[in-house]
Amino acid sequence: MNIKYLILSMILGFNTMNCIGSTVDLSTSSNPDYLLEQKIYYDIPTGAVLGYELYEYDVISQLSMVKYYTGPGTDGYWFTDDDVVFDYNSFVVNSKGNVQFITHLTGAGADTFWFTGDDVVADYGKFIYDSSGKLIRKVAYSAAGVDALWFTADDVLIGQYIGLSYNSKNKVTKEVIYNGIGVDATWYTTDDDVLSYDTSIYGSNGKVSQIIGYNASGVDVTWFTTDDVQADYSDYSYEYDLISSVKYYSASGVDATWFTTDDVLFDYAKYSYDAGHISQEKYFGAQGVDATWYTYDDIGYRVDYIYSEID
Repeated sequence: MNIKYLILSMILGFNTMNCIGSTVDLSTSSNPDYLLEQKIYYDIPTGAVLGYELYEYDVISQLSMVKYYTGPGTDGYWFTDDDVVFDYNSFVVNSKGNVQFITHLTGAGADTFWFTGDDVVADYGKFIYDSSGKLIRKVAYSAAGVDALWFTADDVLIGQYIGLSYNSKNKVTKEVIYNGIGVDATWYTTDDDVLSYDTSIYGSNGKVSQIIGYNASGVDVTWFTTDDVQADYSDYSYEYDLISSVKYYSASGVDATWFTTDDVLFDYAKYSYDAGHISQEKYFGAQGVDATWYTYDDIGYRVDYIYSEID
């Protein structure tokens, strides 16, 4: 994976598992009376805690912060005040509930305390919406610019951005990663250079059934035509209109034909629900000793979702 794409994905809030597409609705709860409070990661074979995330909200229940913890601290116990902070994301949400900025902070600053005003900004993502409220662009900044101040006009663009396209039903059909300014030397114009793109396919239930990725323009040297070179795809399965599993395929197999039984599975995830929200996720990124997918010894981790009731 291109390192800039990885960074862009992290900044802009994409799930970093390959099998999850950023256009897919993985809303944690369909019940408006509950908010996601915590996600705890466990090693599947041993049950050991690997880390956890804490979610915080403002007074009107809009997401304001996600904190990531990766160690139990000097007391040797998880879920106590001295747990090791890895980093956190701070969110700015507009009056319509749309995320406008995600700021990624990776250090405690000169005061040595996390979650204070001098914490170290590593990068941030900006989300652009059209007049109807649809998200049309995701932009990431990786440095503060010559004025050494974040969130000013000279902040350094990471060198890539993502543009989104929609169908008549306002569903995302395409996400394009642009990585150059084109011949007009201006960002966000029609001749910006394309790096790759994903197309979303919808099933009869109106939900994403497949996301197909392309990473080259084909022999006609023109993007978004039928000979574009496929790079990968994800398949989505549902039960009662809720995602039950996602499978990510990274190659076409020995027959060199996509969407056949020998396509190369890279990873997969399975989801369980309770009262309309995700209660557990299991992610598997490698085969076990039996060298066979979907068996008991597949290697991965479990995520438990914990909710709180809105007062």
